[in-house]
Amino acid sequence: MSRLLLVLLGLCAVLATLGPLQAQTKPNMHNDGVKQSKKMAVVAVRISGSNNKVHHFSAEVAKSPSERARGLMYRQQLAPNAGMLFVFEDAGPQTFWMKNTYLPLDLLFIDAQRRVHHIAANAVPFSEKIISSRGDVVAVLEINGGLAKKLGIRVGDRVDWGADNERPGL
Repeated sequence: MSRLLLVLLGLCAVLATLGPLQAQTKPNMHNDGVKQSKKMAVVAVRISGSNNKVHHFSAEVAKSPSERARGLMYRQQLAPNAGMLFVFEDAGPQTFWMKNTYLPLDLLFIDAQRRVHHIAANAVPFSEKIISSRGDVVAVLEINGGLAKKLGIRVGDRVDWGADNERPGL
């Protein structure tokens, strides 16, 4: 009986030491498993289509280089009306990839006039293939894969966020 008690006490001691180690390996982790140094700002995004439809999204704003580098990596779910808006200081060509990204995404590349310049539909999860803006853009909106087609979002549609007179980079 005492041997069994010693084994159980030893097992409890091992488990007690593992608890703090596990907690230390995941500091500042959200439920979706994305390491965040701080919460990203969230902005309302409105897409006005040539089909007279308006679509509303709630998008996290990736403004810093580290936020843009991380993007939606490691996320395993994204609400239907959610997304991530990448904003850049100046208009220019942009490239993305899907490394460490679990979800298929539509990437809406937005020009300086806040029009959809190019749509990369259903980007393949985990792919390291380069996805190009195909021209100068000031922002990119990532939404769930296939959603642009489902909603009828097209090149030329207007994309608004923030104040009308605000710089594209927020």
